[in-house]
Amino acid sequence: MPGEAHRRRLRALLRLAGVRSAGDLAIAENAFVHESHAKERGMVSNERMEFLGDSVLGFVTAGWLYERFGDEPEGLLTLRKAAIVNDAQLATTARRLGFSDVVQLGAGMRLTGGKKAKAGHPSRDPQTHQSSDRAREALRLATQGFFGQEPL
Repeated sequence: MPGEAHRRRLRALLRLAGVRSAGDLAIAENAFVHESHAKERGMVSNERMEFLGDSVLGFVTAGWLYERFGDEPEGLLTLRKAAIVNDAQLATTARRLGFSDVVQLGAGMRLTGGKKAKAGHPSRDPQTHQSSDRAREALRLATQGFFGQEPL
């Protein structure tokens, strides 16, 4: 998806995620740059953002569960968190939101079926895995206020 069409789709996804203003869209665009695309184009991939996004998503989810289920023991809260923050759930959400429309894959990844499931397992599907990472990153970006708005 070239240029402005890609940016329009990205803005639409951000609105679906509740982000009111996209501010510097370049930050959000980087969240969707797969390593294969970055290597081909001499760009920076989203891997560092993945690292931070994973932690923030876990933290935000833990906080929500702690408040929502205030009387439950730690073991049950941990099980609830694991049921929410896992590749399969995040991939489902990413597919529902259409994140795969904006992930930038390298030519080799596209040719080898990077947008199709491999063996039906989310962690073996580069596109689904990347989509779940996008869900984490989108939440991280929104909660950090990188789009010109107050944190959620």
